[in-house]
Amino acid sequence: MKIVDGATGVLGSVGDPIMQVRNPEVWSALFRANGVNALCIPFHVSPGELPTFFCGPTYGPESARSDLHQTAQAGPRLA
Repeated sequence: MKIVDGATGVLGSVGDPIMQVRNPEVWSALFRANGVNALCIPFHVSPGELPTFFCGPTYGPESARSDLHQTAQAGPRLA
C-alpha cells in the first residue's frame, strides 16, 4: 500500500504551539479509512511568521524569480 504519491492531497494544520494538536493524526486516519489519498500535516508557525508562511516559498533573488516565471510562461521546449 502506497502512503504518498504525486496525487496525494495535503491538508495543513497551522499553530503555535502545534505539538499537542491531534487533528493531523485524526484527519490522516479518517482519510485512510475512507480511501481518500490525502494527509494532514502540522506546521509550527508563530504569529509573526504567518505572512511569510502564507506567501509561499521564495526562489532566491528577484531576478531568479523573474527568470523562473518567464520560463514557466514560455512552456516546455521541444528539441
